[in-house]
Amino acid sequence: MRRWLLIGTAVIALSGVGGAALMSSMGAFNSITTQYDAACTSVGDMAGPEDLAIDYDAGVAFISSLDRRAGMAGDIATGAIHRLDLNGSNSLTEMNVTGLDAAVPFLPHGVDLKTIGGTQYLFALNHRSATDPAAGHDIFVFEVRENTLDLVEHYQNSGIRSPTIWQPLI
Repeated sequence: MRRWLLIGTAVIALSGVGGAALMSSMGAFNSITTQYDAACTSVGDMAGPEDLAIDYDAGVAFISSLDRRAGMAGDIATGAIHRLDLNGSNSLTEMNVTGLDAAVPFLPHGVDLKTIGGTQYLFALNHRSATDPAAGHDIFVFEVRENTLDLVEHYQNSGIRSPTIWQPLI
């Protein structure tokens, strides 16, 4: 009995030493020094930025936003798409969105850009409620103009159930 106890203790001790050596070789006990040399710059007033899609050629980012705090406080949650100039001016413009059905709340989540036949489109995943996933979801396809997004397609289907990350297959 004593022999088995000694063997068991030795196996546990060797496993612990081996595990610690393995973890050490993988850097588990290394110190990490935090270093951040960049400067942060405020680029405007936007509540709840959610996702962004960058047009590298034009030097702009399209950012979906939704004031979820207002929604959780019982106020009307409003969503928007903003255009951020990445070429030095850092100007932030809320895009004018046209063609939406007033009965469908615009609460954009994920966005993506695609250029098809020379025309740029912004795809936006929309949640119909900021707090109730069962309310449904939509996919809006907008034609991108300078400061306007014109709705060209609206997709909805009860099979869209809790979308969050997506990529248009075009």
